[in-house]
Amino acid sequence: MVDYEFPKLPKVNKITALDVGVEKLLTTSHGEYFPNVKPYENALWKVRHLHRILSGKQFLSKNWFKAKVKLAEAYEHLRNLRKDTST
Repeated sequence: MVDYEFPKLPKVNKITALDVGVEKLLTTSHGEYFPNVKPYENALWKVRHLHRILSGKQFLSKNWFKAKVKLAEAYEHLRNLRKDTST
């Protein structure tokens, strides 16, 4: 086993407040904010995108079936997101 000593960090006497919210995921006291992740909207976008891809494929071709499988997986992911957030 290798012994490794981490370098000491300088002590800083600054306090940072964090606020966790709904619209913005995290806001600091310095005015920085981190946007909230929107998995449902991203999943809806992916379903719409895969429908457009599927519509350009030759019906019942091998690539059509591949696109159909991807679309089914995207719908399953969307269904699981709905299950996770429903009460």
